[in-house]
Formats: sequence, structure tokens, C-alpha cells
Amino acid sequence: MRYLGVITLCLVLSTAFAERLYGAATRGRGTAHLGDPNDQYIRVEAELIKLTNDGGVTANNAYCDTFGACDPRVFAHLDTDRPNAEWPGAVAVEYWPQVFEADNVNSPLINKKIKRDSCAKPYKDAVLRVYAEDYDPASHNDQINQWQCPITRKAAESEIEAQWSPVAECVPKFHPGKMNSVTLTYRYRVFRINKSQCDASLIASTPRTVGATTPRSG
Repeated sequence: MRYLGVITLCLVLSTAFAERLYGAATRGRGTAHLGDPNDQYIRVEAELIKLTNDGGVTANNAYCDTFGACDPRVFAHLDTDRPNAEWPGAVAVEYWPQVFEADNVNSPLINKKIKRDSCAKPYKDAVLRVYAEDYDPASHNDQINQWQCPITRKAAESEIEAQWSPVAECVPKFHPGKMNSVTLTYRYRVFRINKSQCDASLIASTPRTVGATTPRSG
């Protein structure tokens, strides 16, 4: 009986030890799948859809052109470094690349994709910052508006699994919600990529003069 009790105890302890090992192995596989939250490789893709400025106005409610339409120039920066910082975020507007231009059209379709990678660091969210101005070679360019386009979805596990967000409006700085508000629509998707694919380098322009404006509150 004594030996039987010892054997039974050994079996119980062995079973418990095996279960602990199995549980640790299972948890380890789950952790490896999620990856180190401080060492993530993420790609953010955003698409500017349309600029709507039916009134053909600038940020201070003046008309872009007395007899014609606006000549919009659009600049953008996809900010993954300081998405919650005040405008302009991680990079000054003067260094943002131009992503679109049109002549004599107030409300153009843009359909321009912009991407940015976040490499080997934590990722939570991002923001697409956009600045538009009316090109005027005769004097100076005038600001049309500036927007922030929030990117808040969690990253999909792969590009194949990444779904585009519904089309939404960016948040304008000047005249939000007013009849004279100039709107900008966008969509985005976020997904994980391999370390070898990650390129966090910025595509920046040479410094330029930003369009002048003294917007009114109305």
C-alpha cells in the first residue's frame, strides 16, 4: 500500500508537470505570433479621394480666381511618428512632398495613394496631414485649407487580410461644418509587413514658401 501511494503521487505530479509544460508552450506560440509590441513592422496606406471646393474659395473666403477656378496644389505627410502632436506634427509643412495638382478646377478627383512604414518600434495609430493651396504665379499662392485625417484601425496580419476603411472626410482647420467648408475625403488600411520590406525613410521636398492666408472665423 505504501508503495502504491508513492506511485500514485508520482503519477499525479508528472501529469501536473506535463500540463504546465504544455500550457507554457502554447502561450509561447501565441506570444510569438503577436510579436514584440516594441518591435513592430507596420505599413500604413492612405488614399486621398476627392477635394470638394464648389465655391472656389480660399481659407479666407476669397475667390481663387476672379474669372476662373482654383489651381489646387496638394501636399501631404503621413505621420506615424507623432500622430497626436499639434499641427504640423513630425515634419514642417515646407518639407512635405506635393502629391497632386490641377489647373482651373475647383473640385478635382485626386485618387492618390500615400504609404508610410513604421519599423522596429511600437505602433498605435497615425494621421494623414494635408495642406492645399491655390497656385498663382502672378503673385503668391493662397491657402485653401488644411486637414487632419485620422488613421485608427489596428493592423491586419497581412496585406491580403487588410481591408480599406470606409471613405470618410478629413477634419478641416478652417470653417468646419460651414457652407463654405472645403472638404477632403480619404480612406486607409494598415497591415503588418516583414522586416525586410520595411522602409521608414521620408520622401521630403526641398523647402518651399507656404501659401499665405489670413482666414476669417466665419
